[in-house]
Amino acid sequence: MTGFKRTGLKGGYLRVLDEDEVEGIHNGALQVLSRTGIILHDDDALTLLKKAGCQVEREERQVRIPDQVVEDALAQAPAVVTLYNRYGKEAMSLGA
Repeated sequence: MTGFKRTGLKGGYLRVLDEDEVEGIHNGALQVLSRTGIILHDDDALTLLKKAGCQVEREERQVRIPDQVVEDALAQAPAVVTLYNRYGKEAMSLGA
């Protein structure tokens, strides 16, 4: 394609993250969730997160999620999640 500058991965190859890179992203996400938090506009969700041990500022609708709450949720998540297409047929599985 003439005149088209490619901005994606050079050579079109996908490079999978190594364990240190994955851990760095995970730790960064934990830091953002616990220090900065998220803004949440659903009252029921605010109540649930408060009961789970999160710091909830209802007036600001801000939730800070401690590392342990995230780790507990991840421990309970399924190892494999199945995605379906718009017709309800299995499209792919994500996970181990």
